[in-house]
Amino acid sequence: ACGVDGAPVVYCLLKHACRRLLPMYFDQIHAVGAENLPEPGVPTILAFGHSNDLADMLLLLSATEKRYIRFGAAAFLFKLKGAMSILSFIAKHIGAVPVVRPQETAGDDKAKAEANKALADRMMDALSRGQCIALSPEGGSRFR
Repeated sequence: ACGVDGAPVVYCLLKHACRRLLPMYFDQIHAVGAENLPEPGVPTILAFGHSNDLADMLLLLSATEKRYIRFGAAAFLFKLKGAMSILSFIAKHIGAVPVVRPQETAGDDKAKAEANKALADRMMDALSRGQCIALSPEGGSRFR
């Protein structure tokens, strides 16, 4: 995926790091079905289970060979400060798309509608360019 589909340099570096570091943490990693991803240039939507804040995304990123995956990420990740600002840097520079969750626009229906339209526009733009987007339908971690 690096050098394919317009994958940013930070994405490529993160993918390489994940492939080296994740096996040190996880005893076994089994990528099942990754070979079924369409070739670059074919608009693709991946929906995946999201039981952990970052591990799911990092495992998916490291397990896919041929596609640059544009992840949906909670909008607050793009605004972190201090020691956690590295997550903001990564989210911004891997081409992640901010997802504004209901709790981030509490009570403001107009802001929710605008955020949802912006998300849909960004995702449709990526798909129209034949990219792969990944979203977690439940939109959060179970382990908070």
